[in-house]
Amino acid sequence: MEQQYTASGKITHVLPLQEGVSKAGKAWCSQSFVIEVPDDKYPTNLCFELYGSERIQKNPVKEGDEVTVSFDPESREWNGRWFTSLRAWKVEKLGAAQPTTDPRPTPESTTVAASPQMPTIPQVPQDPTLLTFDQMQAEAAEDFGDGNDLPF
Repeated sequence: MEQQYTASGKITHVLPLQEGVSKAGKAWCSQSFVIEVPDDKYPTNLCFELYGSERIQKNPVKEGDEVTVSFDPESREWNGRWFTSLRAWKVEKLGAAQPTTDPRPTPESTTVAASPQMPTIPQVPQDPTLLTFDQMQAEAAEDFGDGNDLPF
């Protein structure tokens, strides 16, 4: 039986949409957002990533929403350091009706016909105190070299 991870809290930040093209020439996009999970003493902030335009459109996120996020944690190693991502696959507003099926894609449903252009997703205003992915990469390049050999 597969373990399912969930976290509930309030969305405090919605980061800018990230888009690009893979080495194989396929377009991709991801949307990151932060929720604050209440605790008795100290709240915890968790940053999640919605990957793929279909998942982003099915799970719109907005600052201030109270949500429950279903996700898969994923870690990977690069140059002796480990990095962890929380890949969201379902975002439900608290109090919303619960779907009866698991929306995670099956291997058969992940095959998508090639499209010449990714759908346009509106940009969300950026919090000036948060770094963009490009800014984080630039800082990492300063600390660890040119950063161009990242495997992910």
